[in-house]
Amino acid sequence: MLLFRSIVTQMLARSVLQRVVLRHRAHSSSAKSGQTGLIIFVLTLVFCGLSIPLTLLTALATQNSNAKEYVHDQCESVLRDEPAGTSTVTPTSTTARSSQTPQQTAAGATSEWPTVNPLAGATVADDDTKTPPWYRACFSAMRIAPPQDSSRQTSNAGQAVDCAREVALGYLGSAESSGTTGGSVSAQAMTQDIIYRASTAAVTGYCAKSGSVGVVTPTETAPSWCGQPLDPNAAPVVVQLPNDLASQGACGQRVEPSATSAGDLVFWDYRDSGDFAPTRVGLALDATEILTEESGRYVRQAMPTADDVRVKRVLGGRRS
Repeated sequence: MLLFRSIVTQMLARSVLQRVVLRHRAHSSSAKSGQTGLIIFVLTLVFCGLSIPLTLLTALATQNSNAKEYVHDQCESVLRDEPAGTSTVTPTSTTARSSQTPQQTAAGATSEWPTVNPLAGATVADDDTKTPPWYRACFSAMRIAPPQDSSRQTSNAGQAVDCAREVALGYLGSAESSGTTGGSVSAQAMTQDIIYRASTAAVTGYCAKSGSVGVVTPTETAPSWCGQPLDPNAAPVVVQLPNDLASQGACGQRVEPSATSAGDLVFWDYRDSGDFAPTRVGLALDATEILTEESGRYVRQAMPTADDVRVKRVLGGRRS
């Protein structure tokens, strides 16, 4: 019976989330319709003789009321702010940790920290004309984006952070033709290189400021494409960011600007349509300055202050 109830719980929760993802509506009348559908579904199970505990009904009501807000928060972590008039949903500080089922670690122990984004498999039918373009772009980005926890409100510290700053300072004043790769280097290639070196330092204990990074330790079986795992107790991993800027914008955990630390990624100048992705990227030197590319050279600039700035953390370290 416990196993059966677990299956029913997961099935109903997934049904609610899929309804939000694939049948998003901009008006409150649709929300009422979705709630009615959920009630009918539950009553059908009762009519068929299935036992549904009160705790399950409570969990379903909570899931139904929070699902849209959860999806919205996940989307705004990777795209520009939702365009006015797209939805009536109000953002809240819903966390991925509280919205996901426990994950199994390699040792078989249960961890409360999710490792897979529940929206990674979300799709929209080609003939669906009701899902706004902003949400379509979001679902596409979710294929590589990690699940988001609440925004980081503390600064980061540790060997990876120190190495990121040292490597970044070595870029200052150099032209886009860089010896680190032997070819033309863009801003996103710069962030990719620095993050790889800094995250490798956390694994190997050595910060390779220039030249070849070398081979990571045998315990590091594969790089992480989008940042350090959510679990604060997880071992450091080598982070290999995607090659293109838009994909990099989907990586990492969002950080409050006041908590920005060296090694955090800073994105701004988001597109107003299409993929709604960032067109500029820099790497934080501290809470007030970034390293970025300007007119073919790497320069130090003040932290952008536009409304669409996103600060994302991909490096592990100590939260201070």
